[in-house]
Amino acid sequence: MRICKYPFVFLPAIGIFLNGCAVLDKIEAPSIGGGPATSSFVVVKAEVLVRGAFDITTSQQLQGGVLLRTDGSNRIEGRAAADLIIFPDLPPGEYSLIRIQTTWQQGPIVRSNTYDIPPDKVLNYVFDVKLGEPKYLGVVTIEDARNPNIRGISYGINDNKNEEIAAWEKISQIYQGSAWVSEVQKRLSELRQ
Repeated sequence: MRICKYPFVFLPAIGIFLNGCAVLDKIEAPSIGGGPATSSFVVVKAEVLVRGAFDITTSQQLQGGVLLRTDGSNRIEGRAAADLIIFPDLPPGEYSLIRIQTTWQQGPIVRSNTYDIPPDKVLNYVFDVKLGEPKYLGVVTIEDARNPNIRGISYGINDNKNEEIAAWEKISQIYQGSAWVSEVQKRLSELRQ
């Protein structure tokens, strides 16, 4: 379960708490920019864990990510909102996810982490975007092992229909009233068939 990173003290009901998170997601989300007639829209879900001593895992908080156009002509930064990395207003073309940025709490200290996709794995994260197409890359998994006996970072990606549905439902809420909502609803209809 996602816990709002800006908890409010003594909320009288869970519904108010969850609505507060939804409002904050809208505030944190990047501007939608252009619409389907002029651009593309990409969403990435990422699950990033630090595995420490005694196999204790800590989830990291997404901050953003970076896409690179495969011809090297364009580097696009996305921002995190609602546990997703959002890249709005992209020109059509072929891109690769090259970086994910996170923070995690270690006691009283907040640490920043940057995970660059290794060159030998970068082809797993290449995708095409078309004009007017809402694109979901998938669930990117990163496990950062910091156990004294096991160290290293493992990267993965998987395509899960239910995760994609959940992602587009969040996008519909965040960008209510935008030109992209009808395209996202079309994609949701396809997924639910």
